Amino acid sequence: MYCESCGKVINDNAKFCRHCGAQVESKVPKEENGAKYCTIPSHEKLSTTNRNNYWRLTPLSLGILLLITVIICIISKPDPIFLLFTYPILAVIGGLILILVRKNSIFIAVILLLLSLVYIFFAFIGCPPLTLSSVLTDNRYFYNFNPATRIFFISAATGKLLLTIGAIYMILFNILTSFKIKRAAVISFVISLMLSVSIPAYSVISKVSDPLGSGDTVEAVEKIDSSHKVLLSSTFPPSESSMKREFKQGETIYPNSQGLKGGTEYGFRITGQNGEIVEPLYRKALSSAVDNTWTNGSGCFNTPERPLPPGNYKVELIVVEGKNAFITARTDLTVKGSK
Repeated sequence: MYCESCGKVINDNAKFCRHCGAQVESKVPKEENGAKYCTIPSHEKLSTTNRNNYWRLTPLSLGILLLITVIICIISKPDPIFLLFTYPILAVIGGLILILVRKNSIFIAVILLLLSLVYIFFAFIGCPPLTLSSVLTDNRYFYNFNPATRIFFISAATGKLLLTIGAIYMILFNILTSFKIKRAAVISFVISLMLSVSIPAYSVISKVSDPLGSGDTVEAVEKIDSSHKVLLSSTFPPSESSMKREFKQGETIYPNSQGLKGGTEYGFRITGQNGEIVEPLYRKALSSAVDNTWTNGSGCFNTPERPLPPGNYKVELIVVEGKNAFITARTDLTVKGSK
């Protein structure tokens, strides 16, 4: 026979549909005539169908929430603007899948998981792994951006979280319905929500945004490598025209390295003319280099929120090799008064 909820073939003696979890219309032999069967009245069929179709609202709701995060991303207009054309597209795809696909399948769940994992690759453009907990607690990177861009990152991280919830929900729903467990939709959604939110929630509660200036600093000895270069840019990503050594006070400085081998751990720090450390390098701020590219590390300096005093400085490139750290390159920096 066929399930009245999803229309798929099921066993004649099944009580629940193994495809959608809906309760199946029961057939009971009449006492007067064993060859004939009675069925549930039509108004009760409608009630049962409506009551067991609520599972369809879960992916629909998640899809709508994903698209809302995209709208927030667009409204926030991040700086640099190129972020607007990278992060939201995955949430758009995931949102459309959840809205348009009217079934919970392992195949769709795998697609959603892959979309959420793609966000990891954004670490290669100089951004830490995009998670809600890192956006809220990682002062070494995200605090450098203006409020609109931070809202953008929060929206994109929320979209990634919703993709993960949708994927785990579909996997659990298929498992629970195969065992004919009642209220599989509700149980699946609650468990997927708890699993997906527990990690960022624990991170936020335990770290609670470390105060700026706390954490292990990297101490380094000089070991200059002529193939390594420090390039200072007024924009991110950098370009030839944005490279310079003189900046106004409060004009954001994006330090970039060149010549590092892929996978090298590195970061930047700023020292004064007498060697005193003005902006230390923290281990949490270390980045991983990419071959033959300009790579940004340690976020940025001289932001409008934390401007450097006018004066002359040195920007040092520090390469970390295990427990050892070396200053392999440096460049001069001049910060002029805003007037």
